[in-house]
Amino acid sequence: VMSFIPLTLLAVLLTRLYERTSDLWAPIFAHAIFNSINLGLMLWLPELIETQTP
Repeated sequence: VMSFIPLTLLAVLLTRLYERTSDLWAPIFAHAIFNSINLGLMLWLPELIETQTP
């Protein structure tokens, strides 16, 4: 739930990138970079991951 606003902002930025470049590959690469950064953070800094217990 807390990630809704940042992910919405990412979606808006990726949309703007597509509109500015008229090329679908630009936001695809930007999204891949975003995912790669998040994966790297999860692997190297697992203590940053918030876990919810039932």
